[in-house]
Amino acid sequence: MPQQFVLLPVTESYLDSEVLAHTIISPFMCLTHALWDSAVRWSSDCGVAYIETDYFGGIGTQQAIAWRDASIVFGPNTAETMVDRRSKLTRHYGGRPINDALAAIGVTTDKDMDEFDTLGLERFRSFDEIYDEN
Repeated sequence: MPQQFVLLPVTESYLDSEVLAHTIISPFMCLTHALWDSAVRWSSDCGVAYIETDYFGGIGTQQAIAWRDASIVFGPNTAETMVDRRSKLTRHYGGRPINDALAAIGVTTDKDMDEFDTLGLERFRSFDEIYDEN
């Protein structure tokens, strides 16, 4: 990935293992204690951001946390995008956790793009597609 960052996808098969079934850390949907411990260890050498999204048709949530030097430097934070029923307008609540976490580990923006787009993360809508291709 750009700027010497690495993407490590969390697959459904990893999450489906019985050992991890009951170890999800709230408010996340997939962050396990084992992943948390690994992120803390890895962050001793480099910044680590754990990000999650759950969107359909532009509506949904995103969550993120980031570590550096084995300490949390951002989050955990959650944001939600929803449609206001009265005005029928899309509303954003909670800021931009993914971009903020990426900035906290050193991602620098490129031109008129945010951190997410600078790294090209829009290419990864589903990790299932990545693993089906390879």
